[in-house]
Amino acid sequence: MRRGSRAFRAGQPGTHPGSGARLNATPDSLAERLEKMQEEFKAKDKEIAALKHKLVQAQTAGGASADSLELGGFKVARLMLSGVSGNELRSAADDLMDKSRADIVVVGSDGGLAVKASKDAVTRGAHAGQLIGKLAAAGGGKGGGRPDMAQAGVKDVKASLEALEGAF
Repeated sequence: MRRGSRAFRAGQPGTHPGSGARLNATPDSLAERLEKMQEEFKAKDKEIAALKHKLVQAQTAGGASADSLELGGFKVARLMLSGVSGNELRSAADDLMDKSRADIVVVGSDGGLAVKASKDAVTRGAHAGQLIGKLAAAGGGKGGGRPDMAQAGVKDVKASLEALEGAF
């Protein structure tokens, strides 16, 4: 590279020596290459989210592995999952509610809990936010939410799920 071109490139804002080579692009096509990479990352993120949703659906399939209990006049389903967090935990609670026909579902996984109550259960006095507060306390965490849906972060998910019977 000639001396003049080095001085020109050194004066270009936002360029880093070697960045074009690392990204397999020329300095002129660097911005275009970065945009393409961002699009690829977004597509991969969507693919990962779709796969996580399929994982949740597979783990909640038929509600077969969920425990069903009769507590306080409500049919309650509880399920322990693995590798599920945040939005996927809420999605798992939705799926289990649809498949189990329970009044209340409690789903736990990797330091988190989600509770969902049906409209009928809420009308009859159930409150997911209050229930999850009790369960989270039993597992060394905190949580809250609306009457129909609530989430919590806990240290001991199993202890929270075991405390379910005493929460009614």
